[in-house]
Amino acid sequence: MIKDSTTRERLLNVAERLFAEKGVDSVSIRSINTAAQLSPGILHYHFGNKDTLLEAIIARRMDEIMIHRETMINSLDNNAAPTTNNVAAILVTPLASFACNNKQSGLWYLKLVASLHSNKSQILNAVSQRYQDRVLNPLQHVLEASGADLSAKQLSLRLSFATSTLLQSACDWSLDEAELNLQATQLITFIAAGLSAK
Repeated sequence: MIKDSTTRERLLNVAERLFAEKGVDSVSIRSINTAAQLSPGILHYHFGNKDTLLEAIIARRMDEIMIHRETMINSLDNNAAPTTNNVAAILVTPLASFACNNKQSGLWYLKLVASLHSNKSQILNAVSQRYQDRVLNPLQHVLEASGADLSAKQLSLRLSFATSTLLQSACDWSLDEAELNLQATQLITFIAAGLSAK
């Protein structure tokens, strides 16, 4: 769990929780400062505005998840064709590990990202695009190489459906490690079947 080691961290942690619980549009800068027990101008001093704060919240956690995905992509056997199960695992496992390692704060983050994804947030999209060359394009290539007999457009749509399913499912993940592992395993099977269905 991320500690409140600095004023900036405290603001990030409190805002992340409030955004996840109430929705970004329902949370004011004043309410974040109040919940963090800080003076009214502190958030503006550290972040300037709510959009910059939201971007910082997304970015500080996404790197951990994307590096895990990148590692999984790079560890695939170059001599064997990947499977849709590989793709599903690359999608699901890093989020499940993140939730397991960060407990409640991890679930707040995933709930926030799911909400932003559902609302087609430009801020979420901008942060995600930082990983286009390192993670997102290679993942698309892995899916294309998995043998699914589908057009590029169909594969792209299915990957989008899989991402939406993953994020919505993650909102309901258990804090119990054994239960979370079961949920993640079943979700991998479910997504893999959807990616390869004829």
